[in-house]
Amino acid sequence: MDHAIKHGLSHDQAKAAAKSAIDAYSQKLAKYAPKIEWKGENNVSIAFTAKGLSMDGGLSIEPDRFVISFDVPFLMRPFKSKAIEVVEREAQSWIAKAKAGQL
Repeated sequence: MDHAIKHGLSHDQAKAAAKSAIDAYSQKLAKYAPKIEWKGENNVSIAFTAKGLSMDGGLSIEPDRFVISFDVPFLMRPFKSKAIEVVEREAQSWIAKAKAGQL
């Protein structure tokens, strides 16, 4: 699953939004044992286990958008559109915080 979210932020704002979101969700969803690894300035790999299924993917910070990529297990694919909806809504919330100077 790949999904792009336009952000309209400077690089520093986009990185702050991504880092803040990842840190917050890593704590909030600690029971899923997230593994986060920054790979350079603009890419982060993310892996976790939910309901016995392992998922891994990542986030890339591009000049005008975030690109989220995840390998979705076959059993979880029926929930793909709902997952994208939630990711989009949450990302827009962090983008708004960055634009408002709250990060």
